[in-house]
Amino acid sequence: MINKIKTGSEAVASPPLLFVLVILLWAIFSLPSILFNQWFPMDLGAIFRIGQNFQDWLPWIVSPYNGSGRYFPFYWIYNSFQVYLFGTNVAPFFFVQSIVFVATGLLISAMLQKVTNSRQFATLLLILFYFSTPIPENLNTLGKAEPLASLLMVCIILSFCNVNVVKMHVSAKKNTLTNAVLVCTLFPLAIWTKETSIALFGFGATGFVVSIFLGKLSRLGTYSGALAKDYLYLLLLLFVGLCISKAPYIIFPEEIKTSNYTDYSITLKLIIDNATFYVFQQPDVIIFGLMAIILLAIVGKRMFFNVEAADQFQARGYIFMLSLCSMAWAYYLVLLVWRWPMAYYMLLPAIVFKLCAIYGLYITGKYGLVKKMWRNVMYGFIALSTLYAAFYTYYIASSQIAYSRIYTDAMYQSDHYMHLPGEKHFLIMESYPFYAEQTSLQLDTGTGWRTEGAKGIADVLDPDVTSNKELLELLHVTQAQIDENVNNLPKRGDYLLVITGSKLATWFSRGVTPYYTKDSILKTQGMYNMELLAERSIETPALYIHVWTHNLAAEKTYIGYKLYRVLEDEPKFLWRGRYPDGWIGRRASLKVNNSYDRRVVIKLSAPSFALPNKVTISKDGNLFKVLELTDTSEKVLTLSDIPQESTSFQFEVQRAIVPKNIKLNKDARELGLRITLDTD
Repeated sequence: MINKIKTGSEAVASPPLLFVLVILLWAIFSLPSILFNQWFPMDLGAIFRIGQNFQDWLPWIVSPYNGSGRYFPFYWIYNSFQVYLFGTNVAPFFFVQSIVFVATGLLISAMLQKVTNSRQFATLLLILFYFSTPIPENLNTLGKAEPLASLLMVCIILSFCNVNVVKMHVSAKKNTLTNAVLVCTLFPLAIWTKETSIALFGFGATGFVVSIFLGKLSRLGTYSGALAKDYLYLLLLLFVGLCISKAPYIIFPEEIKTSNYTDYSITLKLIIDNATFYVFQQPDVIIFGLMAIILLAIVGKRMFFNVEAADQFQARGYIFMLSLCSMAWAYYLVLLVWRWPMAYYMLLPAIVFKLCAIYGLYITGKYGLVKKMWRNVMYGFIALSTLYAAFYTYYIASSQIAYSRIYTDAMYQSDHYMHLPGEKHFLIMESYPFYAEQTSLQLDTGTGWRTEGAKGIADVLDPDVTSNKELLELLHVTQAQIDENVNNLPKRGDYLLVITGSKLATWFSRGVTPYYTKDSILKTQGMYNMELLAERSIETPALYIHVWTHNLAAEKTYIGYKLYRVLEDEPKFLWRGRYPDGWIGRRASLKVNNSYDRRVVIKLSAPSFALPNKVTISKDGNLFKVLELTDTSEKVLTLSDIPQESTSFQFEVQRAIVPKNIKLNKDARELGLRITLDTD
């Protein structure tokens, strides 16, 4: 039998040392964002726009029928209040966010200390809390709901731990009432911040079931029923909190139908793709999750299936941790059936898995339940996971900070030129499609930056941008809008902005990496003559797995921008349905304008995996030529003399193959031919 563990109320570490440790962790992981981060071009625009016009947006915020398909009133009020306090200066926003993370780390460490009475392991958990792959994207960008939602959930869990696990309070009745008020207040706020907070029901349900189950299989005695009642009471409180969170659905009339945000098909491919993403992006999360399961199984076997009954405090602590682990795994598995994976989604499972794993390590080590060799193996996995997370954190955090600085500087430069006397031209953003968040930052930053009239054309230049049909449907983007967006190509005097960079790690951060663009497609392919007005780049050395070669790379990565002034009224030529690297699928078109001052000559070739093949070429809708392709040699074909007027050519390819489907590589595009326009 495991001996009784004393229930002390010591701090995680002695106050002076704890203070130093917290400040050190805060300085390493949060201070760079506070000092150097600027405007990150996703989520932030919506937060500031709504915050600056809070009264106008309030009816939309408080009504669950706002057409967004999501209901996060506390999230919007929380962020809008910060906009009211701080304006558009992001530094204090990052400071507040850093406090949220510090508080979360301290609370889970205190939770472990209360259950184990071990200062050393609680301090270890506090350190490991920051070395986790879901942390950097959540910590270094604003607008993520996960940090605040996780803090609210951890507060509820710690309150339950204090009242129902540790049982240290003088007035249990008073603290039980305080806990009830806390749960019924914080749980609706958590749901109104992120709907996944409903996972707390899994914690309560598991505790209830396990208490009864283990009470029957072991010699827990009369208090097994009391354990079950504690969790049943928590479930009741959570249900009350859930009802409170649903009250607005009754109060407000259903005037606008919700969007199709949750309307999608769950397929085996979706689950496999999501699982693959999380396993390879965040191996540390699943390593700690599996470690927690193994260690809790070992502890449970010894604690509940031994000859003598387990100590009551031990049983409460164990069931508490087992319930947390079950909740985290349910959270993890549910996200495998969500419509797309995101690295920052796994913040809560990462926190809870580490809490449970470190608890298991402490118990098994203290009472010799695992051989020293296997304990060393586990510590080895922890060390490797921490090392991996350290490189990952550096790469993601440095990339996000650099990207925010580059984007902000690009906007300032664009604003400067667009507001010169006599200038009334548009900003054309080549790197983003017209429906992207980055094209809609039309607000006053309070510092002179007020760029308006931005238009995105990435969807015109690269068909891969519009390959996510599910996203287009979700955003209500129609094919007619995509076709019409060709009219937003730059004209003489317009400004063209392209985000450049080489961020080719396999690691994924939404909107930043992997990313590779050397320069403007319009410029490098000769579609326009342009004048370079401004440019900047930020280089950072990094160690990572290269997304193309899958080899370890130790080299400098960079993110930058180039701002051009366009010198022509229209492009000399324009490809549609052709990828920037020259590949086309089954269909593509080429429009050549009369400003193109040479013969129209193309070079085309078919890959071996798409042979034999046939390409049908039409000119202004009339059949021009049919080419039979039987080998991989490059064909040179003259389509017309120097054009005197705009002429359109259409290409239809008989066969197009997805290289990924035939195990050739990981290219998921449908490819038929490679075509280039000979501009020499």
